[in-house]
Amino acid sequence: MKYLKKYSVFNEDQFDVDPNDPVNVKKSKENLDSVDGNIKEYNKLKPNIDSIYKTAKTDDEINKKIDDLLGKDKVNPYITNYLTVANDERKFKTMLDDMAANKLKIDEYKDLISQSDNEDQKKLMTSTITNLNSKILNTSSSISKLKIDVEKRKKDISNSTSNNLKEIEDDIKDITKTAK
Repeated sequence: MKYLKKYSVFNEDQFDVDPNDPVNVKKSKENLDSVDGNIKEYNKLKPNIDSIYKTAKTDDEINKKIDDLLGKDKVNPYITNYLTVANDERKFKTMLDDMAANKLKIDEYKDLISQSDNEDQKKLMTSTITNLNSKILNTSSSISKLKIDVEKRKKDISNSTSNNLKEIEDDIKDITKTAK
């Protein structure tokens, strides 16, 4: 039965702040309410954010839809961090698509060079291939950096969440001690 009481603290929708509560308990309850609300909002809006990033064609369209969804004040730290990661993943995908398109163009130009008899066209196409190869190299290095950055950010979000959960556990312990 002892554990059921502790579980009921988790199960509460909100932690009512009692005027007779000590200062640390009031702070803990307010923090729990805030974090709980942020997590619920994040879980509720995450599928919508994913959908926006998958279906929108332009960055302006994404920004407009995100502003419509969240409003101008994006104060939820979970959502803010997720928006950054989702945006970077979109950039990553766009870079990969551009790199693949450039590789296809290079193959087309190589085929055209092999079929062409005009030396001026061959030189022009060869310089175009060189430019496309340099773009691919630049994009490849950018992709590597972005991939590392996205993975680091995901790890930071995970660590932040773990730390928040630990703080919540400590707050619940404080609340349970005073409830006895």
